[in-house]
Amino acid sequence: MSGKLDGKVAVVTGGGRGIGRAISNALAELGATVVVAVRTAKHGEEVVAEITAKGGKATLFAGLELQQRSSSQRLIADTVKRHGDLDILILCAADAPHGAVLEMSDEDFDVLAKSNFYSTFWFAKDAIPYLAKSKNGRFICISSCAGNRLNTPGIVPYGATKAAVNSLVRGLAVEYARMGITVNTVDPGLIASDRMQSMLSPEMAGAISAGFPVPRPGTPAEVASAVAFLSLPESAYITGTALVVDGGASLGSLPHLDDSLQDEQAAGKR
Repeated sequence: MSGKLDGKVAVVTGGGRGIGRAISNALAELGATVVVAVRTAKHGEEVVAEITAKGGKATLFAGLELQQRSSSQRLIADTVKRHGDLDILILCAADAPHGAVLEMSDEDFDVLAKSNFYSTFWFAKDAIPYLAKSKNGRFICISSCAGNRLNTPGIVPYGATKAAVNSLVRGLAVEYARMGITVNTVDPGLIASDRMQSMLSPEMAGAISAGFPVPRPGTPAEVASAVAFLSLPESAYITGTALVVDGGASLGSLPHLDDSLQDEQAAGKR
C-alpha cells in the first residue's frame, strides 16, 4: 500500500466497525499509518490485522470512552508518542440512543451530548496544536444528514447534537484555516453499517430508500471515499463544509408534485 498519504498519521475514532472500519482501510490504502481507536479491543484488533495483512500500517488504541474528557487527551498523546506526528483526525465514533424528545431520559441525552458534541470540542482542543504542525492538517467529523437536513421522529435529539457538531466545525474552519488545517464534516444518510443493520431489517431499509433519487441504502465504503477525498492534499481549498453522502435523500423531492409536473408536460406534448 502506498499513495498520496504516505508518511501521514491518521487517527480514526470508531475505526473498528462499520463506517469507521471502511475509513481505516481507505486511508491505509492511500499510505497513511492509521491509529484504529476503539472502545472494544477485539474490533480494533481485527481491523489492524486486516490492514497489516494487505501491507498497510496500523496500530490499535483501545478503551476509547467518548464521554470522558481524559480519553481524548490519552489518545492524542499516545498517537504522538508512538508515531511522532498527527496529520489527520477522523471522528467517527458516536453514541445514538434514540427516542422521542418527551420519552428520552436526561441521562440518555447526556450520553448523546457528551459522546457526540462535547467529545468533538475536546478533540479539537487536544488535536489542533499537533495538526497545525502538519503540512496536511485535516479534522473531519462524521456527522449526519439528521444534523441540518432531515428531521426524523425518534432521532431528533441525536440530530440536534449533530447540528451542534456541524456548527462547531464551521467555526473551527474559520479560526484555524491560517494554521493550514481544514475542518469539514461528512454527512451520511441511510448507510448499511453495522448499527443500521441492527436497527432495520433489509426489507425496511429497502422500503425507506425506495423513494430516494438513488433508490438504495449507501455503503460504508462510499462514505469512506468521501473522507479519503477530504484527507488528500488536493482538498486543501475545501474547509468549513459538509460533504453529503445520502443518495440525494435530503433533497426533499415531493413525489405528488413530481407526478403532477410530469402529467402537465405530457399534456403539453399532446
